[in-house]
Amino acid sequence: MEIATLTQADTRNEILCEAFLVTGLETFEQLLAVHEYYSRKFPDRSVLVSLDDFAQASYTCTHAIMAHGLDDTDGHDLSQVDPAAFEDGEHPGFLSTPSEFFIRRDNFIAKSASVRFDDACDRGIGMNDEDLAELESVNATPGLILDDRAVMWAVPVDDPSLALCAFPNGYFTSDLNPFENHALAALLHRRFGYRLFGIGASWLGFRREAPLDSEHADQLAHALARLYSVEDDGAAIGKLREIAGRHAWLFLRYTE
Repeated sequence: MEIATLTQADTRNEILCEAFLVTGLETFEQLLAVHEYYSRKFPDRSVLVSLDDFAQASYTCTHAIMAHGLDDTDGHDLSQVDPAAFEDGEHPGFLSTPSEFFIRRDNFIAKSASVRFDDACDRGIGMNDEDLAELESVNATPGLILDDRAVMWAVPVDDPSLALCAFPNGYFTSDLNPFENHALAALLHRRFGYRLFGIGASWLGFRREAPLDSEHADQLAHALARLYSVEDDGAAIGKLREIAGRHAWLFLRYTE
């Protein structure tokens, strides 16, 4: 495994905060160890890593940013922005330097403000037996969804849920959008102590210090049953309860 500073040649997305390219990943434990190391190295930031299918996630990230106007500069004071971001004294209308990160962050906060977990549930992501089996499998063996390379962002935000603004995803209408992903992450952080640590083309990754106790695992199972539209399926809720209480991590699909 090798870790290097991310360059523009490594990604199709603009680099708006300090970021690193991790190559040669072989195990989930390696990814956790790297995440822990950089979380200690950047205690005033939230570290976010890419998970499944980085190429696809990068593509949908670009479209999500454009579709939701997350890099819109209107109403923002650009007086302290790096001169390198301008062309002939004019801002080109897209973000390209870390000095502009505040624009993405503030736009994301503004557009997330009115979105709640109920909105994520109303998206209507379904879960059949095959989907539930996949959820069990991924949570038992997270390495199944990892690329052999990952990008890791040291996002200058305190709230781990807000780290999504560095790599917003959820573009297709049947999937949770970036703000619904944020609402889900915020709920898991507030009620269950999970910190968002990763996002890919289809999956969100969360971690906490220890697995949930039985009471909170049951509460989480019912919340997830609402998210996946299986709140009347006792067997599915039982499986979700087992997943919630088994590990100190949690992986959730946010796509249909």
